[in-house]
Amino acid sequence: LIIGSQILLSLIAFPLVRWFITEALRANGMYAIDLDTLTFTRGFPVTVLILILLALLVVFIMILQFGAYMVLLRNPHLSWRELLREVGALGRKALRAPSLLLTGYLLIVLPLSGFGFTSAMLHSVAVPNFVTGELVKETAGKILLIVAYTLIGYLNLRLCLTLPIFAFSDEGGSAAVKSSWHATRGLRPWPILVAVAAIVLGLAAVSIALFYVILGPTFVADALAPAASPIVAALSYGVAHVTVLVVTGFAVALLAGVLIAYSANVGMLNPAPTAPSSQGKTSMRVSVGVLVVSALALGIAAIPTMTRVAEHPETIILAHRGWTQGGVENTIEALEAANAVGAEIVEFDTMQTKDGQFIVMHDTDLARLTGHNVKVKDLTLDELTAMTVHADGMSGQIPSLVDYVTRAKELNQRLLIEIKLSGAETDTHVQDLVDVLAENDLLDGHLFHTLDYQTAEDLKTILPDQTVGYIMPFAGFGIPQTLADFLVLEEASATPHMQT
Repeated sequence: LIIGSQILLSLIAFPLVRWFITEALRANGMYAIDLDTLTFTRGFPVTVLILILLALLVVFIMILQFGAYMVLLRNPHLSWRELLREVGALGRKALRAPSLLLTGYLLIVLPLSGFGFTSAMLHSVAVPNFVTGELVKETAGKILLIVAYTLIGYLNLRLCLTLPIFAFSDEGGSAAVKSSWHATRGLRPWPILVAVAAIVLGLAAVSIALFYVILGPTFVADALAPAASPIVAALSYGVAHVTVLVVTGFAVALLAGVLIAYSANVGMLNPAPTAPSSQGKTSMRVSVGVLVVSALALGIAAIPTMTRVAEHPETIILAHRGWTQGGVENTIEALEAANAVGAEIVEFDTMQTKDGQFIVMHDTDLARLTGHNVKVKDLTLDELTAMTVHADGMSGQIPSLVDYVTRAKELNQRLLIEIKLSGAETDTHVQDLVDVLAENDLLDGHLFHTLDYQTAEDLKTILPDQTVGYIMPFAGFGIPQTLADFLVLEEASATPHMQT
């Protein structure tokens, strides 16, 4: 059932969802999801309507998927035909009971809490790592994250009985949410917490063991038979992919079993039906056969990819804001440390100051690194370069753009220059930056990128022979119309479709 549901999602649900989103963007005259170039046209209401329909479609698909798991768990003796009939009845109930509360639980609370009924449909619903990575650098950000995730976890605990109640009682979506909230008040759900902890710890141990078991043949092949290693790695990938699906499904099944039993124990469910066993060894052989065939198919399909990786094992090592174990980010010490450990490219951030000069700094607010609650846009170059930054027991001076790039030139170090906006930009800030670098013979050999769409367009227009990138923290479903030579995508956006 786990493997079959994933195949159906891949062949039917995902293409359908992609079509919905593409049409929603097209209605508003957009080619891609890009917040920096977002506009509102007369078609925007149609976009909103399509996205609402999409949300309802995703919720419906998830109810069918999770419902199938739960129905089979509660009555494992059902035949496939009987299972489909039960799931169909649940689907008809879902169509009759649209619920904003149920939609919010399935599309927001459940995926953000990170544990529970998991589905590939929910994979992209998460706080991006680049956002949490920035937040944890400050105490206030850490506190905010802890509070947010604690609240989400608490909501998930209080609403965890929603799906079993919806599936196995006469209650609709909103009523199921309210009943779950009522049944988990106070200290009542402590058995669920204990069960979840046991499941997490147990599966963590299993996952670590499986990691070494599955990759073991590839390690051996690398050492003893390198020519065969890509094939071994591909077959191991197929086994790993299927194993992840099974282990994840097993975790969902364990948790679902706990929630169904708890819901029944507190009297929230209708009596369980009874049916004679009709499965036995034949069903087990079929299941094992499906798993083996799926692993082989995925493994064989991965052989060309693994072969290309083996033939071209080249990786560009890029030091983000320098090597921060050797100096405070974006300081000359971090640049020198990155060069010393062999970084091929060092990335750094620059922005304009109050007097129109350029400083090397990532944050527009200097509180995190200097302890002073001041902003770059309110200070001159001399004031900024006199300030000391601190991090992880290290300290250093804020460098000017010219000093930083000059030191890189002395080290023969290639740079990726990120142009950020401080709020002090002049109308000609892109041309100003180019002029500063050109006047000091520091322009050639480096790459540029920026989060600002117009800055990327202006830079590529001024420097058509330079390599310019456009950073898209939230991207998807298409490429924007841009002069940029490359895109920087947040990892969740860097799907095979986007890369192609």
